[in-house]
Amino acid sequence: MKAKFKSVVNCFALALLSTLLGCALSGPDEPWHQPCRDGNTAELRKQIAAGLDPNVRDVNGDTPIYYALVFSRWETADYLLSVGARLGSENNRSDTVIEAVRKTAPSIDIDAWLKKHASDETQRVRDNQK
Repeated sequence: MKAKFKSVVNCFALALLSTLLGCALSGPDEPWHQPCRDGNTAELRKQIAAGLDPNVRDVNGDTPIYYALVFSRWETADYLLSVGARLGSENNRSDTVIEAVRKTAPSIDIDAWLKKHASDETQRVRDNQK
C-alpha cells in the first residue's frame, strides 16, 4: 500500500510541476505515452507487435521505458527491457534513461529495479559489442 501511495504522489507531483512550468511533461502525446504511464502492458504489447520500436523517442528524446519507470510501472518496464529497450540511450537533455528518472522523480527507488536487471543489460551490451 505504501508503494502504491508513493507512486500516486509521484504522479501528482509530476503533473503539478508540468502545470506550474506551463508545459506538458512530454510535449504532444504519442500513442505509446498513455500505456506506459498507466502500466497497460497489454496495449503496449499490441503496439510493439504492430511495429512500434521499443526505443522510439518523443519530442524530448524520452523513450517508452523512461515513462514506465518514472511512473513506477515496473512490469511494463520489465516487458520493454525484454523486447530490447535500452537504458543507456540519451534524451535531448543528454540524460540517460536512468539519469532522467532520477532527476524527474527522485523519490522512486530505481536502484532495486536496476539491481534486478543489471545482468540482463550487461549481457545485452556485451552482445551488441560483438
